[in-house]
Amino acid sequence: MAGVSDIIQARRPMSDLDSLVGDWRNSVGDKMRGVFQDAIAAAKV
Repeated sequence: MAGVSDIIQARRPMSDLDSLVGDWRNSVGDKMRGVFQDAIAAAKV
């Protein structure tokens, strides 16, 4: 995640982190969580 790297290297303010995480979650994070939850549920059967 390029934005987090920018925060670590002090090119962006720490206050940008919440919006970066929210953007990531909306774009791919929630889908990845669903895939992992489905895989875990399938493995328990």
